[in-house]
Amino acid sequence: MNKLKYLLLFILCSHQLWAQPYSVNSLRWDSSLAQRPEYTFIISGHFYGDGFNKTHYPANTILGNIELLNSVDFTLCLGDLYRDVRYDHTFYKKHFYSQLKKPLLNAVGNHDISGSFYQDFIAPTFYRFKTLGVHHIVLDTELDDSSIEGEQLNSLKAGINAFNESTASYLMIYSHRPIWAEEDSVLQRVFSDNTQSDFGSNFQTDVEPLLQQINSGKQVYWFSGSMGAQPYAFFYQKREHIHYAITAIRGADKDAVLLAHYKDGSLNFQTHSLTGQKLLAFEDYTVDKFTTYEAPLEINYRLIPLWVKNTIFHRYFWYGVLVGLLVIFVVMNLKSKLKR
Repeated sequence: MNKLKYLLLFILCSHQLWAQPYSVNSLRWDSSLAQRPEYTFIISGHFYGDGFNKTHYPANTILGNIELLNSVDFTLCLGDLYRDVRYDHTFYKKHFYSQLKKPLLNAVGNHDISGSFYQDFIAPTFYRFKTLGVHHIVLDTELDDSSIEGEQLNSLKAGINAFNESTASYLMIYSHRPIWAEEDSVLQRVFSDNTQSDFGSNFQTDVEPLLQQINSGKQVYWFSGSMGAQPYAFFYQKREHIHYAITAIRGADKDAVLLAHYKDGSLNFQTHSLTGQKLLAFEDYTVDKFTTYEAPLEINYRLIPLWVKNTIFHRYFWYGVLVGLLVIFVVMNLKSKLKR
């Protein structure tokens, strides 16, 4: 009897995982997207910005672009939606989610997980859903430290099999950690600040073989949201017929999101700056742009008086002066003694 109960529960959960994406802002999902021939959604990540943001609010560039988030059918954040989920969630609900008119989905990152708080009060951490022509799989790369195992691996397998057997042309996989980059020596150097596993991932042994089973005529995109401090908001790499990408918000001038527009059976992507900057197509942000990047030397001369003032009035400056005077005094004494 227990086996039958668990089997029925698994079937029910599997169906629910397909049918219902979970919005963190509790807005009802528009079920017409499963049949609507045209729709647009945003892909981005790291909405809290960088580590200097201790306000309990999202990054300034996110709060300054609420109209953009409300102009699309849904937004998918690639993890680190919060800086500290337990403390930030109340502020987000009152001052961010209350302004959103469209569903916000999330592929959890390390900053979104604090015990079982996220699962208990916000949403499940991995699930699948469909829009017309596109299958979506949201992964939790925190659950098993960058590995996809157990129930989640079974869900991924089921999702890939269903996609292969369907008429859908596009599979979108979302995760916070770019687990597909962890064993790439070049990408490890470029993205050394990325959240990654302590003891290795099962991407190459258990996940990548599943991707290679997908019909080559279908398009597969894997988006991740852990990027560290980088000069660009996008990274793109193609391996065979699989497209891999990273995009993240840092609360900086470079901040941008990816607009995904589905129309007439085709899914197209457009980079959109949140600060009015001119951008390339996201496929142009390859590893070469990162390895050859040279940071411009920018000096704000009007800040020099402030820097001088802060230096002179800081105690460490005077510690240095005193140590320097002490060294000079000792050296002069030694010289005078040697002359005698």
